Amino acid sequence: MTKKQTWKRFLNGITAFALLSGGMGVTATSIIPLSTVYANENVSAETILKSLSDKQLAALHKLQTSEQSGMHLDPNVNLESSEVVNVIVQFHTLPAKTAVASSEKSGKTISLSEAKERVNASHHQFKKDLDALSSKNKKSTSSPITIKHSFKEAFNGVSMSLPANEIEKLLDSQTVKAIWSDVNINAAPPIEKENEKARIAINPSHGAEPLHTEGYTGEGIKVAVIDTGIDYNHPDLKDAYKGGYDFVDNDADPMETTYDEWEKSGWPEINNGSSYYTSHGTHVAGIIAGQGKNDHDYGVKGVSPGVDLYAYRVLGRYGSGMSSHIIAAIDKAVSEGMDIMNLSLGANINDPFYPTSIAINNAVLAGVTAVVAAGNSGSEMKTLGSPGTSTLALTVGANDMAVTLPTFAGGIAGNGSSTDVDLRLLGRNVSDNISLLEGKTLSIVDVDLGQSSNYVGKDVTGKAVLIARGETSFDEKIKLAKDKGAAAVLLYNNNESEGHIPYYVGETVNYIPAFSLNFEDGVSVKEQLALGEAFVTFTGLGNFTLEGGNLADFSSRGPSRVQYEIKPEVTAPGVQVLSTVPSYANGAAYIGNYDSAYQQLSGTSMASPYVAGIAALLLQQDPTLTPDDVRTILMNTADPLSKDYSVFEAGSGQVDANEALHSQIEIMVENPSVTITNGEVQEIMSKSGALNFGASLHTGKTINESRAITFKNQDKKPKTFEVTADFQVGMGGSRDANKNGVSLQVDRKIMTVPGNKEKASNISIVVPPTAEAGTYEGFVTYQNKHDKNEVYRIPFAFAVTEEGFREMKTDPKVMTSSYTFFYPYIAYQAGVRFTSKSVMETIDFVLLDGETDKELGFLGRLEASALMEDIEYYVTSVFQGSYFPYTGDPDQPISESRVKVPYGPGHYKVKMIGTNKEGKTFLMSDHVMMD
Repeated sequence: MTKKQTWKRFLNGITAFALLSGGMGVTATSIIPLSTVYANENVSAETILKSLSDKQLAALHKLQTSEQSGMHLDPNVNLESSEVVNVIVQFHTLPAKTAVASSEKSGKTISLSEAKERVNASHHQFKKDLDALSSKNKKSTSSPITIKHSFKEAFNGVSMSLPANEIEKLLDSQTVKAIWSDVNINAAPPIEKENEKARIAINPSHGAEPLHTEGYTGEGIKVAVIDTGIDYNHPDLKDAYKGGYDFVDNDADPMETTYDEWEKSGWPEINNGSSYYTSHGTHVAGIIAGQGKNDHDYGVKGVSPGVDLYAYRVLGRYGSGMSSHIIAAIDKAVSEGMDIMNLSLGANINDPFYPTSIAINNAVLAGVTAVVAAGNSGSEMKTLGSPGTSTLALTVGANDMAVTLPTFAGGIAGNGSSTDVDLRLLGRNVSDNISLLEGKTLSIVDVDLGQSSNYVGKDVTGKAVLIARGETSFDEKIKLAKDKGAAAVLLYNNNESEGHIPYYVGETVNYIPAFSLNFEDGVSVKEQLALGEAFVTFTGLGNFTLEGGNLADFSSRGPSRVQYEIKPEVTAPGVQVLSTVPSYANGAAYIGNYDSAYQQLSGTSMASPYVAGIAALLLQQDPTLTPDDVRTILMNTADPLSKDYSVFEAGSGQVDANEALHSQIEIMVENPSVTITNGEVQEIMSKSGALNFGASLHTGKTINESRAITFKNQDKKPKTFEVTADFQVGMGGSRDANKNGVSLQVDRKIMTVPGNKEKASNISIVVPPTAEAGTYEGFVTYQNKHDKNEVYRIPFAFAVTEEGFREMKTDPKVMTSSYTFFYPYIAYQAGVRFTSKSVMETIDFVLLDGETDKELGFLGRLEASALMEDIEYYVTSVFQGSYFPYTGDPDQPISESRVKVPYGPGHYKVKMIGTNKEGKTFLMSDHVMMD
């Protein structure tokens, strides 16, 4: 399982300091006699800082955040190096359609053409500024400055490559708001763990077939699959495929990375568990748009086989690509009028303001429904990744499904005796017809654990092999049995108390029919074989249902950091889903043979396209639906999973295609949220089927958060609902609301909505000052008073956050005090890493004597109101071997000039003083050693 990760924010130190007298700068080598250091030994930094005037505060030595400086770079980027790096540059001006939508909400309407002119003007100006920089760059380095992609629709800016030491100069352009590292993005990798309780969705259109007979196939809806490309030659996809673009190779051919390309490349076939050649996008596409036209029993029909399918290849070899490719594809999806985009990919960055998340927000504001996989980094909370963190995305988790498996009442005969055993299908070849085994008899050979050594000296050709569970995987045992020529596998459980092996390992071209036996039956057959030859006869074909509806262990959980929004919003089948793959996915011997070009894969990558397919059916039924409507309807009509889960784990539950298209009720909540528009944090209204109360800091006062709900009844008849609210306890660490006095208040317990009308309602959460910090969550339930089967559940959640800092540490902890000689392995300055639990207005840094904790002087101030909780930040150059001493002069209590620490070894501490909006301070400190 992937560990929880946070996107690390890096903050830049500025060495210049403005003089109070006239604003002139002094250098870091300015020295004040040491006698001034202890002029007022008993006064603390907190006292001094509180006494400063606004003018004195303004003159303090400033440390600057990445947001303030516009730099959001990976820590490995050395801004003094000439090494070429890839970055994403964000402009101030909004994308055109986002600007129009934003202006309508603010009441200052602009036309689309005017908005486009502004976008084009920003690109023209940046190009002009860049030309000037490039001409200067040619004189100092041979490395070119190159624009790779221009973004105008979902994200206004460019991606580019340039020497690292030229990056900061981009900020000289008035067009530029921020610069981000262009980080690596991967397809959410399929899960291949045997301990997952694998099920099979025999066809990805499971649950949607009745809708197809009603004429709902997604016809006329344009769906973009932003992924590894598509094998558009696959018989089940070629008629659905309408075009696309390859952002990896920059051409109009979005074919997957092929086996032939790998053979010519000279690269390793496998890297970090992923093959050079890809199939992910084709599998995703089959779930959405498979048409089942392959002349084979296993043709795959997707959830919405009538859609117009477009492929945007953004991930190349090994299923890997760059954030800039993703943004470029989102941009193109908007410009080419896509109705839906599916992104089964992401980075382990739980940040709602990462560029890919911002681009998704803008695409949705432009009218495109964006369906995004939550990620496969479960099962801990806050494992969600970007762009699944996007406020306006429809983020999808994965659950397993119930599956009905064939069974036989097998008869074992030999040596004059016979016994009956219960056989349950464990796996099979994609071409197997299990019913043809009825009445068939096979000789049995005991091969113990089913490893290669167990087959030595044994002829198993055309026979059934008895194998004990253990040591190697089911997959390996079945494949090896096939390679040895066996006709069937009888695999018995080594867990006596478990009964049958509670898994189904699926169907591939590398399997033969494999059946599970319980421990008792397996031992019985083994004992009979010890006495001589034995045979199995397959009789009494029946079936057994393996229960489903469980959240997959691998499915990433929410909430999204900072905003504590309920994500994923829904779950969908994502365990052992059968879909299309390129022919080479089954091995070189199958290249060009599409009869068996299918695989079962698991992951939120498989769940997301299932939801995208249902969204297409909804849009075909009603093209006027907005992305907000689609998200709301799918949440309103989702079914509870088989067990209770946190709303941050499973949202509203598993989507229900049939109910989504036939429901006449829509319950939409208006949730205030924020996104980045025009380079600034701006409030937006996120409309969905969830009560996102967000997070609030405990201030010692009662918290009362309210949300507006619109109840829309599209039935001709009025409907009356009974309204109840129930808190969950212990789900994802949620607190006990009753114990803490937290309550959810509805404005009416009986809700009657007239036919073809809308009705407004309000729900509030009330949190007393005594409530403990943590999350409070549950469901508001609307049950039809006259039809108890009509039930709608609205998930709700609220977080009470703690004050102060979570952690703080100096980095590095050892530095040199000698500036005469160069020490390549010892730092000359120390920075500070920190994570806060609550928002701070300012953070001040003070130098202490490491032995006595005596304050020596001031190091700098960080304006911190824009920094987010639970994100690790790094401030560079906090301690540079010098400090601003206290003077004891009330008119100038902190010196305007630096003083060096004494030469030689020393033990110091850096103290961090956070001050919140209310003036409350929070302290942490850590050591720094000098050689």
